Amino acid sequence: MAGGTIYKKQIIFNNEQGTGDNNLIIAPKNAYQVPFTFKDDWNEISIGVFLSFVSGDTLNSGFNSSNIAKDSGGSTNDTFTWIGVTKNAQTKTLPLDAANQGFVGYSANSISFEDSTNYLKNKLLNLGTISASGSCSYGENVLGSAQIKATSATNIDTGGILCVGLKDDATTYANTEGSGDFCSYFGIKYTVVDKGLSTQKISMQMSQGGGGQPGIDQPSHVFSDPSSAELKDLIDGSATPNNNDGLDNLPFNDGSSAYDLPDSFFFYNGFSSAPEFQNVRPRIHAWAVKKIS
Repeated sequence: MAGGTIYKKQIIFNNEQGTGDNNLIIAPKNAYQVPFTFKDDWNEISIGVFLSFVSGDTLNSGFNSSNIAKDSGGSTNDTFTWIGVTKNAQTKTLPLDAANQGFVGYSANSISFEDSTNYLKNKLLNLGTISASGSCSYGENVLGSAQIKATSATNIDTGGILCVGLKDDATTYANTEGSGDFCSYFGIKYTVVDKGLSTQKISMQMSQGGGGQPGIDQPSHVFSDPSSAELKDLIDGSATPNNNDGLDNLPFNDGSSAYDLPDSFFFYNGFSSAPEFQNVRPRIHAWAVKKIS
């Protein structure tokens, strides 16, 4: 498997892909980074991702239902999962490494895979909390950050990433092994404010596949068709934006000049392959970035 594996999953037929879905499984402590074709020439972009999770070295096996969270450790930067945009460089680095030239995005360190409709279950969150982190950093310095809370029935506007990862026989809801309802969707929209000035900032907004409380039991939040056509439809506006308090106008400057904008999509799997960490592996079915301006 090395850093990752391309796997062809059998899915329910759709006109664009037939019955085959080629996806990327990211190995523990490895990152997937892809530069944008337009590099850092942007003012506003939207990223969309179809995502699921598998267990260990398997390509299509999920997890048993458990009320014990899968915990990646989460005390150093390599023990968090990082998802967002970063600056491309010859030497690849993690956010908060001294040589990293900028990151804006989502980070967390645990998932509770459970056959449950509880809003804290099947979400990528920080262990023992009801939230993930949204942050903007350069080198070892966090320039700005805020919580991205898990959505609840009474607070459906926050944006924690939904994770489909249970075995078929471990749940009555969506599962990662099936040919349908096997993945979720999340989006991140980035907007630059005061571009190129000493006051340059970046705003970040999460989005989810549908309205209402996201859960593995909700048809509007789980997907059987991870095609580029479905992805385009979600990025173009059918996804539901979340109101992420505190993620507007995150500083992206050194106080006297603007930093160069991020120019790559970045997804790092912070989970370890050690048995106690359950060998959690994210599976990217499809992703895209749209330059709006």
